[in-house]
Amino acid sequence: MAGCSTGQKTPEGIERALKARLEGLRRWRERKRVELAASGGKFSCGRKRGDAWITPKMRERAAAEAKRLGYGLPPDAPRALIQKLSGLVTEREWRERRERHKQNLTQFTMEAR
Repeated sequence: MAGCSTGQKTPEGIERALKARLEGLRRWRERKRVELAASGGKFSCGRKRGDAWITPKMRERAAAEAKRLGYGLPPDAPRALIQKLSGLVTEREWRERRERHKQNLTQFTMEAR
């Protein structure tokens, strides 16, 4: 029956599975290292920084929502606005961010005086 396996039960089986997993990870890392060395890239983990992680599909959704709301979305719109318009940020999160920004700005101006 498919899907009923509970994995390895004996200590030897667990050890074999762990060794196989670590060996596969080692081979994958080596393959990536060789590929990246050939292309001159670097091995980055996780999400891209800044606006680089916003996909064209996200920009399309944001532009459609901006149009629906009655205003244009500039091509270089900030990431936070694109997140908001494409539905990645809820209205509540958006309001909280704006409130924090106002508080930080007020605090900064008070300290500057």
